[in-house]
Amino acid sequence: MYKRILLAIDTTPTEENISALKRAEQIGLLTGGTLYVLHVARSHIVSGDITGGAGLGVRSAEDDVEVADRNAVQSFVDQLSALGIEAHGEIVSATEHDIASVILQRARDLDADLLVLGHQHHRGVGMMPLQRHNTTRDRGGNAMQLYSFFRSGTSHRLRIALNLKGVAYEYKAVDLRSEQHLDANYKAIQPQGLVPALVLDGEQGRRVLIQSPAIIEWLEEVHPTPALLPASPEDRARVRALAAVVGCDIHPVNNRRILEALRHDFSADEATMQRWCATWINDGFDAIEALLAADAHRGDFCFGRAPTLADVYLIPQVESARRFKMDLGRWPLAAAAGVAGPAPPAA
Repeated sequence: MYKRILLAIDTTPTEENISALKRAEQIGLLTGGTLYVLHVARSHIVSGDITGGAGLGVRSAEDDVEVADRNAVQSFVDQLSALGIEAHGEIVSATEHDIASVILQRARDLDADLLVLGHQHHRGVGMMPLQRHNTTRDRGGNAMQLYSFFRSGTSHRLRIALNLKGVAYEYKAVDLRSEQHLDANYKAIQPQGLVPALVLDGEQGRRVLIQSPAIIEWLEEVHPTPALLPASPEDRARVRALAAVVGCDIHPVNNRRILEALRHDFSADEATMQRWCATWINDGFDAIEALLAADAHRGDFCFGRAPTLADVYLIPQVESARRFKMDLGRWPLAAAAGVAGPAPPAA
C-alpha cells in the first residue's frame, strides 16, 4: 500500500485540481499514508521546504511568495489534516520547461511511492506508482508476478484490487504496442496472449492465474480483507451488476483487439472508431449514472462508503473515457466515483 503520496497541484480551483485533491484524500484515508501537497509556482522564485511536527503548515525561505498561494496550499493541508491524514505542504519554483523534472525530483527526494498529478501537470488527473519491489510475497507465502500493460483496463482493475488488498507483487510490463503479448514466451504463460496474468510461486509450485474477473474472485477468497463485496446477498448482487456493466457491456467491445479488427479488417477510420467507442460508453455510463443516482445511501464510492468491486471496474473505464475524449460532465456521479483509485503507471 502507498505510504508517501506526493500531490502535485497548482492553486487554481479547477475541476482537475479538485478531483486530484479528492483522489489523494481518498487514498490517504484508505492507506493511512502521508500526503505531501506540492504547489509548483512559475511566476516567482521560491525556496520551499516541507513542513513537519505537530504544526503541519507551509513554510518558505522567501518573503515574496504570493499570499494567495500560501493560503491555498495551507487550506489543502488543513483540509487533509482535519480528516486525520498526516499532511505537509511545499511551494517550489519551476519554468515551463522543467516542471516535470522538478516534480519527479521532489518525488525522489521524498522517497514517494505514489504521484498524483493535477491541472497543468497532467491532462485531467493522473497517477503514477513510483516503486515496485523485486522480491514480493503475499500473505500465503506466494511470490507474485503481475504481467500487465499500463493502458489495459483489465490490468488496471486488477492492480487496483491488489493494491486495495495490500498484496505485494512484482510488476512485469507486457507492451501491447510492440506485440509482446503475441511472443511465444508470453503465450507460454497466457495462451490467449492477453493481459493480465498473475504468476504465483510458492509451496504448491508455479501456477498461473488468468482473466481479471477470475483473479479478482481468487483475491477476494484468499485475501478477504478489506472486502470488495458487501455482506448481504442483495447488496453483493447490486455491486456485481455495476461491475458487469463495465466488464460485460462496455469494455469487451472497446478493447484493443476489437479496435484493431475494426481498423484493419473493416477499414474503420479514427472518426468511426471514436463513434464506436462513444456508443458503448454512453450506453453503459447512462445506466451506471442512473443506478448511482437511485442509491440514496451511497457515499463517495459506487456503493456505501468504501471501495467495492464496482469501483475496481469503474475507475479504469473512466480513465478510458477520458482517453477517448468523452465529456464526463454528462455523468457527474460516475465521474466522481472514478477518481477514487489508482490510475495506470507511466509507460
